[in-house]
Amino acid sequence: MSGSAGSAALCINLLWLLLFLRGGRLGHAAAAAIALVAAGVGPIHGHVLFALPFLLALLSDRRWALAALYGCAYSAGHLAVAYWPEIAANVGPAPDAGPTATDGSVAPGAQAARFVWPDLTQAGLNLLRLFGWMNLIVVPLLFVAVRPVSRVPVEFRLLAFGVLAAMAASLVIPDRSDPGPGFQALHGHLGSLALLATLGWVRLSAEAPHLRLASARALGLSCAAMLLIALPLRAYQVERSTAAVVASIRHVQAIDTDVVLVDLSSTRRGTALLRNDPSLANRPKIIGLQMLTPEQLRALCRSQSVSVVDGFDLAGFGMATVDRTAPGWYEASERDRALRAITTGPRCAGG
Repeated sequence: MSGSAGSAALCINLLWLLLFLRGGRLGHAAAAAIALVAAGVGPIHGHVLFALPFLLALLSDRRWALAALYGCAYSAGHLAVAYWPEIAANVGPAPDAGPTATDGSVAPGAQAARFVWPDLTQAGLNLLRLFGWMNLIVVPLLFVAVRPVSRVPVEFRLLAFGVLAAMAASLVIPDRSDPGPGFQALHGHLGSLALLATLGWVRLSAEAPHLRLASARALGLSCAAMLLIALPLRAYQVERSTAAVVASIRHVQAIDTDVVLVDLSSTRRGTALLRNDPSLANRPKIIGLQMLTPEQLRALCRSQSVSVVDGFDLAGFGMATVDRTAPGWYEASERDRALRAITTGPRCAGG
C-alpha cells in the first residue's frame, strides 16, 4: 500500500518474539540475527521499543551475557543501517538536507532545530485511526486483559509496556510515513495488541463463564460488521489513497533513462516514488533531487542519462503539487536553487 514497512515490521517483531520466548542457544542466536535485520525495517526506533521491555527484563534477571549478545546485535545492525548509503552506492556521506522539505509541508531541518511539543489532538486522532482499522471488540478485550496488572502474565505485561512506549514515542517523533491503513508508526505492535486481546478473551471465558454466550455473540456481530461494512469501506479508502502514487510510480519507472530525479520539493508524498531494488540493479534508478549535492548531481549528469520529474509532471496522475510561494512554505536554500539550475543545464535537461 505504501513505501512504509508496516507489514514487514509486524512480521519482524512477531518472529523475534517467537524466537526470544523459545529461548535456548538456538532461539536467542536466531533472535539476535533477526535484531540485525530489524534495524533496517521501518523507523529506526520501531523494533527497539518493541524489544526494549524484554531486554530490560534480561538485565533485571542479571542475565548479563545474553543482554550483551543482544546489545552487540542491535549496535551492529544500527551501524550498518547508518552507513548503508556509502556501502551500497559508494557515494560518500549523505549531504545535509538543509531546510528542504521532502513531505511537502514542513522542512525537516527546521523541525530538528527546535523542540516540538506533543500534539495531543493529533495523538488522539492517530490512536483512533489505529483502533479504527481493528475489530471492534479488540478495545474492550484489552481492558479485560490488563486489569488487574498484577495478574497479567509477565510476557504479556512486557508486550503491553512495549505498546505504551511506542505510543509515548509517537507523541514527540513526527510520523513521516506515507498515508496508509491505521497508524503506521505502531503497525509493528499490532501483533502485541492482538495477543493481549486474545488474553482478554481467555480471561473473560475463564473468570466470567456467565458472560461467555454474550461475549461470543458480541464477537460474531463485530466480525460481521467488519466483513460487511468496514472491509468495503477500507477497500474504497485504500484505492483513493494509493491510486495517484501507484500511477506516478509506474510512470517514473517506465522512463527510458539511467536515472530519474524526483524534485521532492514540488510534490507532496514525493518520497513514496523513491523505490529502488536493494542491490540498485534496477533501471532507471530513482533518486530524490534534494538528496544530492551539486557536485554529485554534476557527476551524475556527466556519466548517466538523466531525466527530472517534478510535481507538475505528476499532477496529471493526481499527485498534489506544492506552491513554493504559498504562506508557510520554506524559503529555498542556496543549494536547492543550485540543484534546480543544474537540472536545467544542457547535460541534465531532457536526459
